[in-house]
Amino acid sequence: MTSALESLNASRGVHVDGSWRRGGAGLFDVEDPADRSFSAQVADGDVRDATAAVDAAAAYSAWRSTAPRQRADNLRRTFDLMHRDMAQLAELITRENRKSLPYAKAEVGYAAEFFRWFPEEAVRPQGDYGPSPAGTTRTIVTHRPAGVAVPLRHMS
Repeated sequence: MTSALESLNASRGVHVDGSWRRGGAGLFDVEDPADRSFSAQVADGDVRDATAAVDAAAAYSAWRSTAPRQRADNLRRTFDLMHRDMAQLAELITRENRKSLPYAKAEVGYAAEFFRWFPEEAVRPQGDYGPSPAGTTRTIVTHRPAGVAVPLRHMS
């Protein structure tokens, strides 16, 4: 089995909208935090790359009209893939920030749990029905996908 670091190929660039593109900020070295030795070289995306990724995700408006069961199945596949690739993901975490391997595996498992919880919620789009704030009418509140969310501090 190829290690997670060996599978990195900086020359491919960054992955955006289903294809590889040269990272606008070039390449950067990843160093072992324990001894500052070289671990790998990876592509470095810039603001244009991030914007292209957000635009591609926003263009995927079909997600909004996808049936709840299909959305749940897509999210659940992410959970399954994270468990399938847990060893490689944990290796990357360990190499990147020197967490112990058991702790890194636990971190992957914890993150994966969100992709098990939310698919179960996707098929139960809850809503509320009750009096309006003024008390003169009844209000229906429903929940549906709104779109891409990005922390703006990373986009400047």
